[in-house]
Amino acid sequence: MKVVKTEEKIITTYKHRGVLIKETEQNNEVIEVNVCRNKELNAQPFFINKDDFYSAVKASWYDDIVKIFQKSQKFNSVQDIIGKDVFYFCFDSHTIYDENKNPISIVQKIDYIESIVDLESEKGHEIFLKLSELIENHPYVLYAEFKEIHYYNSDFNGQKGIDALVYIPQEDYNNFYKDFNNARDLNKASRLSIESKDYNIFGEEITSLLKKYWELKYKY
Repeated sequence: MKVVKTEEKIITTYKHRGVLIKETEQNNEVIEVNVCRNKELNAQPFFINKDDFYSAVKASWYDDIVKIFQKSQKFNSVQDIIGKDVFYFCFDSHTIYDENKNPISIVQKIDYIESIVDLESEKGHEIFLKLSELIENHPYVLYAEFKEIHYYNSDFNGQKGIDALVYIPQEDYNNFYKDFNNARDLNKASRLSIESKDYNIFGEEITSLLKKYWELKYKY
């Protein structure tokens, strides 16, 4: 603990669960509690009850998780933090790490912008339909729907694209992580993006079709 006194304020620095926390007092009253960013991860520590956190990550994607817990990160004193678990939120990469700086699997939101859409060719349409069927029935997929794309983003009338939520169980996520340089790349590959064709995340049949799909798409 480090205490710095000025004429008007007293700033006390604590270290809790490896996180630096600065508490500012003025006239014997705490006026600010500042939880310092983790420079190694370029992430903001959030202090959350572990059970509440893991209930949220299996049902909500990154932006929703932030909304759920962000309001609770305003503390009246350091004592409000004691007893809570720390999780690191990387706002740039939409990734979350636990206290030991291990990446945590969270729900991935998939849309047609970076993932699969119907293709106009007969072969492309056939692959899209087969992928749609397999994805809808995959155990990692919480929800999947193939919706008509707004005309201003579509390549042809009636073109459809994916809208889905995917959650990879933590044990499987840890195994996949060994093949990636960082959690951001793994999360991107789990969204059925072009990167997905290079990793066997969804099984051999889907991976094989994804390779054919992306090769065909970029021939046009």
